[in-house]
Amino acid sequence: MAVSAGWLAAAVALLVGTQMVMLIFGKLATQAAPLPLLLCIAQFVTSAGLAGTVSVMQGHGLPIMPRSLWTTVGMLSAVWTAGFVLFNASAAVMSPGRVNLVRCVEPLASVAFGYMSGKMYSRRMLATLIPICGGVLLASFKGGTAGLPPLIGVALAMFSNMCFCLRPIFKHKLQAHPDKDAVDSIGLFFNICCVAVVLLPPFVLLFEGGLLRAELEQLSDAGMLWTFGWNVFMSSIFFFLYQFTQLIVCHPHRSHVACPRGVVVALTVPRRRTSLLTPEPYRHAPADHVQTHSPRVFHPDANYQGVCDHGLRRVVR
Repeated sequence: MAVSAGWLAAAVALLVGTQMVMLIFGKLATQAAPLPLLLCIAQFVTSAGLAGTVSVMQGHGLPIMPRSLWTTVGMLSAVWTAGFVLFNASAAVMSPGRVNLVRCVEPLASVAFGYMSGKMYSRRMLATLIPICGGVLLASFKGGTAGLPPLIGVALAMFSNMCFCLRPIFKHKLQAHPDKDAVDSIGLFFNICCVAVVLLPPFVLLFEGGLLRAELEQLSDAGMLWTFGWNVFMSSIFFFLYQFTQLIVCHPHRSHVACPRGVVVALTVPRRRTSLLTPEPYRHAPADHVQTHSPRVFHPDANYQGVCDHGLRRVVR
């Protein structure tokens, strides 16, 4: 059974939609008060609470990871958290559309890491990156000098890309760990968020501690404190929904969490063609057919580019 164009379009729309709404509310929050680290804490606290709730509702209890996984999951959470901190910081100085445009060139960071480690890529695969990255650059700089995005925003978004490119390395270490099955994908996401909540407060105090009280007092005097809180809350909710959508539709790893109707479509990935340093869209690109299975969802280390690339790979062939 072939993956239908309608299913791919719906999956892409859902992922793009949740991410864009998350970005828009995050942008509104950071415009009112430039506190991207505070926003990140709110996002991870909300996601930890909701992920834990989902796990409990599924009858698995609170998915606390064993101590043997602390180091590996801690490193995974560190790069994940850094990626989203930089992501929010870039959104504070650029429009949500431009942040997503720069994020779409994440494959270039993967290729750079690959070449530095001796990885070689086929010309055909590199050629498929030309329309993706070329289109991003044209869209970013359209409109002349007045339309140039802020360099600091572009730099922050690119550093965010580099952090996200490091996730597969630590994911590989986790998959090789003897206790890897101690938590499912929802449990892993819950623990990543909990570690992030522990890691972030010292950085908030260091970089935003001097601004926090003054910014909140200014918002209160302007009658904008509740609006700011609402924007942070909605950005946090859609942060979780964006990650949870990826859990449901994007990754081929099994989980113990049942979907509402008990059956989902599972995309199969030809492992022989991929590696840790294969650019992100190609690591998660589905094969040419699907299978239906008993309850399962997918791991959060994925993005909508992998779904989009399904059609591109078929054209290239």
